[in-house]
Amino acid sequence: QVGPIELDLPPRPLETTEEQAYWSKELRSNRPTAHIPPYGLLNASFKSSLKLLRTPSCSSLTLHTPRLILRQVSESDLAAIKRIKTEPIVQRTQLYGSPHESVIRDAFLQNYVRASMPRVPAPDEQSKCRPQYFFAITLRNPADVTVADGSKLKRENRITNAEGYIGNIAFDLTCSKTANLLPKSRKILTHPSFDQTASAELTADMFYEIHPQLWGKGIMREAFAEVVRFAIEDVGCVEVKCDPLQGNEASVKLCERNGFKYTHTSRDNPYQKPQVWHKLTRRDWWDLNRAKQLMKGTYDGAVLCRWCMNPQAPSPAYRCSGCDWGIYCSRECQRADWVFEGGHQAECEKKADVKLI
Repeated sequence: QVGPIELDLPPRPLETTEEQAYWSKELRSNRPTAHIPPYGLLNASFKSSLKLLRTPSCSSLTLHTPRLILRQVSESDLAAIKRIKTEPIVQRTQLYGSPHESVIRDAFLQNYVRASMPRVPAPDEQSKCRPQYFFAITLRNPADVTVADGSKLKRENRITNAEGYIGNIAFDLTCSKTANLLPKSRKILTHPSFDQTASAELTADMFYEIHPQLWGKGIMREAFAEVVRFAIEDVGCVEVKCDPLQGNEASVKLCERNGFKYTHTSRDNPYQKPQVWHKLTRRDWWDLNRAKQLMKGTYDGAVLCRWCMNPQAPSPAYRCSGCDWGIYCSRECQRADWVFEGGHQAECEKKADVKLI
């Protein structure tokens, strides 16, 4: 047993009598749990679970650059994703080759959507850190970008404007086997400090793609620089890696422009394709971009919502009445953790109905 955890939370938004009655019902004890399968996440049978667990705060994580908005992926992006994944010009630059259209939805899109819910593990996920960050690339002002000629592309993959989803950029996260950066029972979740991520050997492995009619316009260069910054300064990675295929000179130059250093070439992948590995350490990035500033993460030690783990979300103002350490940025996130199979309803010391505090 532990005593009450002292933490002053910001004032909560006022709730009407009707809202209080609604959330009291949603947070009742013995409420049926919601299950997310390893596969088939986007199937109709799991639509209600996805609606409960992918909260507004899960979907709101966004990065901004002068020309770009890097947002979370949604199911409505499927057609745009297919135009990129099924294009031979793109496939020659990617490790995955020529995926079947069904795989694009049932594997790629499913993983992209799952990435916005850090508490929902990917199939066979064993790491004790958030597995992935994934961003859809969109333009602030699509009309400002001229779309190149697409006559060499498959007809069904050509675009006439740069609106909506035009590509993606992401990174997988790994940490040491002894580390645990996920929420822990009886502890308030806080963003790890640079010292903690260093001890955990938190590392990012980047990957990305963009529609070929938008190559050569500096879009990926802008997205790449911002996501590297986010991985190091906000997430706290001690190292960022990138592994373009041999012959993809544009990606190699992208790495070099951002301070990455070549480490080795390897065929250690299921497709036996040569990958040209580069890496950038946190120290090297800091010396290039923040040389006169104290090396400290943007969110070091900040209290995080136990469900969405989104440092950009509103400061957590909702606390579980049963344990003190279940803290959330919204009622939606509190409910998601309460109904998630194996979530807070299973770990909370008190099984009585949650009081709205």
